[in-house]
Amino acid sequence: MEETLISRKKILLILGITAGVYIFIKYLLPLVIPFLFALILSRIISPIVRWLQRKYKIKPVIGASFILLAGGVLLFFIIKYFGSMLAEQLQKLSLYLPFYTKKITIFLKESCSRIEEGMNMEQGMIYPVLEKQGETMAGKIVAYFGEYSLVTFRMLLDGFIFIVLMVMSTILLAGREMKDSENKIIKLGREVYEQVSIACLSYMKAQLVIMVFDAILAAIGLYILGNPYYLVIGILLGVIDALPLFGTGTILIPWGIISIFMGNPTTGIGLLILYGILAVMRQIVEPKIMGKQMNMDLLTSLFFMYVGYRLFGIWGFVLGPIGFCTGKSIYENFLRSQHE
Repeated sequence: MEETLISRKKILLILGITAGVYIFIKYLLPLVIPFLFALILSRIISPIVRWLQRKYKIKPVIGASFILLAGGVLLFFIIKYFGSMLAEQLQKLSLYLPFYTKKITIFLKESCSRIEEGMNMEQGMIYPVLEKQGETMAGKIVAYFGEYSLVTFRMLLDGFIFIVLMVMSTILLAGREMKDSENKIIKLGREVYEQVSIACLSYMKAQLVIMVFDAILAAIGLYILGNPYYLVIGILLGVIDALPLFGTGTILIPWGIISIFMGNPTTGIGLLILYGILAVMRQIVEPKIMGKQMNMDLLTSLFFMYVGYRLFGIWGFVLGPIGFCTGKSIYENFLRSQHE
């Protein structure tokens, strides 16, 4: 009887924690995102802040400010270096864009003509439809950016406010000395915060490592194939591969097939091989990184990615695993506190 009662309490506890995590992510997380990032960033720089305080007697607030300033300057020069390379390659790409557009147009016209011949259709029926659809889509894209320019400005303003709040909060948090307390609730909350911040940081670190790994591998492969825009396309492939429901195949497979049909089989086969290498390496690397960083096997990660997607939309792919780690840490810390 007692075991049944304990089991019921555990079930109710799990349901309560699940509901609490859902409400927090759905309604409260958008309000505290800058401060959550500040917590994670302060956790990263805290060891350096403490070392500066211990070694050179620098106050934590000044030490945190100095670290963020130095990190910002370093990031600026890194972005400037790679940005200049990107700008150069984008400029070259823009010069050859009419040439590539013409080649794609010729390929589409020939393909439409072959389809019409194979299906005994009248010549010149399919391509005008495709051309009209393309013009309509282009018009919609231009109208979208024109109509939502104010929204874009608002997003930039929100981004600026986000960065300012995050930096200020990070400086204050890194310079704050938290005193120990015997209160169980405060102790539990602190332990949960530690676990949740570790989970968030680990997930972000894992995804960043995978994205950078894919981008470098793709850039090397494109460089070997002699593509002059290897850096631009490599970074683009890394970012696309990190997006939910997308992957490097959305670009490399059509590109490879089109290259083969356009009389460039070496490049086409090379692109398909590059896609195969990226796909295999991701399957090998991702489970190891996710498992090592978050202590979560691939099946569990996929399950909670799907649950997160169903609950929160596209961002659920990120929020699902983090929500699971959050709920798990709260549950484990609560049980531990009951036995103390």
